[in-house]
Amino acid sequence: MKIKKLSIILIFLGLFGTGLIHANDEITVAIENNDFPPYTFGNKSKYKGKGVLIDLLKSFENDIQVKFKFINVPWKRALNLLKRNKIEGVFNASFKSKRMKIGAYPFKNGKIDNSSGTHSSNYVLYKNKNSHLSWNGTKFKNLKKKIAVERGFSIKTDLEKLGIKIREVKSSKHGFIMIKKRRLNGMVTLEDMGDLILE
Repeated sequence: MKIKKLSIILIFLGLFGTGLIHANDEITVAIENNDFPPYTFGNKSKYKGKGVLIDLLKSFENDIQVKFKFINVPWKRALNLLKRNKIEGVFNASFKSKRMKIGAYPFKNGKIDNSSGTHSSNYVLYKNKNSHLSWNGTKFKNLKKKIAVERGFSIKTDLEKLGIKIREVKSSKHGFIMIKKRRLNGMVTLEDMGDLILE
C-alpha cells in the first residue's frame, strides 16, 4: 500500500509549558498513545510507557534535578492538556508556530534550534495497491476522496494549504481500515507508525 514519500522531513522537539520549574519538581510529559517505535510506545503495546525518548529524558533527571512522569494519551488531547496547564510538556512535537501559543520550543539566535531535536521522520502517503492516486512532490493526482490524517498531527494544515480535503482519524490503523474499505483515497502519516501497522 505504500507509495512515494512526501517531501516533508520533521525534526521532533519537546514542547514545554512556560511555567517555572524548580529543583526536585515532578514534570508530567504526555506522549501519544499510539506506537511510534522505537521512540515511544502506546497503550496497547507490551512496551507501554517505554521507548528510547523516555530513556533519553530519564537520563537527564539527575543533571537537571527533576523527575519525569509520562502519560499516554491521544495526541490532540496531549496538546489540549498542555494548553490548559494540566501538564508540563509533550513529546514528540514537530515545530508549528501556532503551537507557540500553548508552549515553548528550544530557540537559538531567534530561530528554532533544530540541533535540539531528538530525531527526524518522514510523512508518507499510503494508498490501495491498485489506486491511481499519486504524489509528485508538490501535488496529488487522481485524488477523488478525502485523505486521512491522525488527529492533531501537524501535516493536516500543510495538506489543507494545498486544498486537500481531510478526514481526521484516531490512529493509523483506523485510517488503513477506511482505505481498505475504499472510503478514503489514502492516508498521510509518519513512516514508522504506518509501516508498523502494515507489518
